[in-house]
Amino acid sequence: MLEEQLKEHSILETERLLLRPVTMADAEAMFAYTSDTENTNGISQLIGLLKKLKR
Repeated sequence: MLEEQLKEHSILETERLLLRPVTMADAEAMFAYTSDTENTNGISQLIGLLKKLKR
């Protein structure tokens, strides 16, 4: 039941934005994005901060 409800709302779209589930067709673009340290540096810092806070 919950899965069916989530499927109804799995795509959010506005004039400027489309949010949808990730698919295998996105793999090449995601690899390129995550391979660039400028894109992932902030995430790495956030993960480090969260680990420190959990101690």
